[in-house]
Amino acid sequence: MTINLKVHQVKDSPEARAAEQIRQALEDHVSKTNDSNLDQLSVHIIPSVQCFGSGVRDIDLVIIIRDLRDHPFEVDDRKIRTMCLTVELKDQSPDKVYFVGNECHVQYRDRDHNVTHQSERQKYAFRDYITQNLGQDDTPYIVNLIWFRNVLTRELPRTQHNIIGAELRWQQFLDQAVLSSRREGSGDFDVFKSREGPFRVSKLLTARLDPTEMDRRKIENVTKKVFKGEGRQWESKIGEQLLIFRGRGGTGKTVRLLRLAHQWYVEQGARVLLLTYNTALVADLKRLASLMGLSSSLADRAVDISSIHSFMGTWLRVLNVVQPGEAFIENYERSKNEAIEFLKGGAIARDDIKQAISKHSAELEWDYIMIDESQDWPENERDILYSLYDYKKFVIADGVDQLVRSQNTIDWRHQIDRDKSQIVTLRKSLRLKRNICDFVTRFCAALDYDWDVEPEPNSYGGRIIVVEGEQGLNESLHSEIFGRVCEEGNSLIDMLFCVPPSWVKRRPDGGGRSSTVNDTFKDWGYKPWDGVDNNIRKEFPKTADQLRIVQYDSCRGLEGWATFNYAIDKFFEYKLQTFVDPALQSDLLENAETRATLHAKRWMMIPLTRAIDTLVLHVESKDSYVGNILFSMRSDENIEWIGE
Repeated sequence: MTINLKVHQVKDSPEARAAEQIRQALEDHVSKTNDSNLDQLSVHIIPSVQCFGSGVRDIDLVIIIRDLRDHPFEVDDRKIRTMCLTVELKDQSPDKVYFVGNECHVQYRDRDHNVTHQSERQKYAFRDYITQNLGQDDTPYIVNLIWFRNVLTRELPRTQHNIIGAELRWQQFLDQAVLSSRREGSGDFDVFKSREGPFRVSKLLTARLDPTEMDRRKIENVTKKVFKGEGRQWESKIGEQLLIFRGRGGTGKTVRLLRLAHQWYVEQGARVLLLTYNTALVADLKRLASLMGLSSSLADRAVDISSIHSFMGTWLRVLNVVQPGEAFIENYERSKNEAIEFLKGGAIARDDIKQAISKHSAELEWDYIMIDESQDWPENERDILYSLYDYKKFVIADGVDQLVRSQNTIDWRHQIDRDKSQIVTLRKSLRLKRNICDFVTRFCAALDYDWDVEPEPNSYGGRIIVVEGEQGLNESLHSEIFGRVCEEGNSLIDMLFCVPPSWVKRRPDGGGRSSTVNDTFKDWGYKPWDGVDNNIRKEFPKTADQLRIVQYDSCRGLEGWATFNYAIDKFFEYKLQTFVDPALQSDLLENAETRATLHAKRWMMIPLTRAIDTLVLHVESKDSYVGNILFSMRSDENIEWIGE
């Protein structure tokens, strides 16, 4: 009889080699027994686990054990029936490792990392990931261990801890797991609720995230070292001055951020944080980072993508501005303003900030910080970030007129000498094919809105379809476009579907929100990813045959080979009606109605610039403001008009 032992190798890496060491230790241990029913023992050793969509994306090792033998593994007379372990690997030399009580710290590139804190955070994030994907019934009790492969056991602290030394033995592994588990009792050690739970979790952790053709193009673009014709004058100043990429939608601002993040990750082993307010964009960028194999925030080098709310929430709690259990989002503005008072008034000193970063290095220590869609961030968020980090660490993407969170642009160079900052202006569209770029330019002229993006010289083609009413918005049209997208080498996930608030409803069971097209796509036999729901939007789609649906308010920064903008005339009206006028009084040149119209026109530019190859614009009526403009353009040879 042999063990059901599976080492899920991905590629040669420190994690994969560590998995092999554990496999060898297990086989050496079992070889010394005379057990005849080893087929009742199942062990999965999984290196480099990626928790897609989770706050903590990368786990060095996961070990899952199910032991149904008559004489299973034992620790202190406790039989080990099932066990689920996360293992954080550290290869630092002994002189780079020190202990404060039973907390473990390492020095890496002159930084202090609290490994104990990292390991605890990893455990809870991993547990939440299993719960979100499989439910509570399959969520085990998780034991987290730290394995120092260059530190001898005798050099470890004598207090209770969860650390394994360099001399790895299987029994020692189990002993330490049970000792540090805090699961009291004398009965069996059994962390799963069912016999099949270990296999379901193993299957979840080994599921592959395969790139689509559009993903490959993105990755190729991100990993290019130089953008043709741009030169690299600005790169020589990075780290010495604030860098700002400025351009309209589709000019490649986010691509440049990712390109620099990837370059610094590979060449410098740097830790790079990209912040955005858009949760749907966070999920999209995390998916791309996962496909590229970029480590997340627990690694010594990392590229992490986070929402500003999440990152700011971490800092506000670390600085004790927000207390444990206190409502955060409801008091977000008050808490930020209170933090600024503490920072400027000296209640929070520079030493306090350094200590906070040292204690929470995984979440707070970064070589570079990137701000995506920076143009309408509140000033208090800028001021807090500049108080916590050197402004020269920042790279900013400025969308010029794509305002979402406020009506006024923010100056990221406020109180910074102009020779300590640089603006790189972007004018060419890296996303829109020529026909779509030309169409958007003409539409803006008809809309009386200034838009000055140039198409790439060699970007030919592009399809524009305008649909009036619901009759033309049928399964036949969708199937034709879906088929064409796939024929061109793309996948269903490479499309984007945008809906207005009027197309969103509460689910009958009270379990969140859904869009009307979500139901339609299900009826047609497709698998939608309905990002109008807050919980779904936090995690990216896992398979290439899912259809991405978002509200217009969440579409900024996203793109699709084909993009469907449903009821875009209703969306324009919604932006007019919900405009909050920041002006205290009207002037002779501009009144509240003019400002509201400008606000709605600015918003139109965001969904209009999401498509790469095919742009579908649906209006409920050609007599609406937007419908009338599109109807006046119906004779354009590049526009396909489908009317009732």
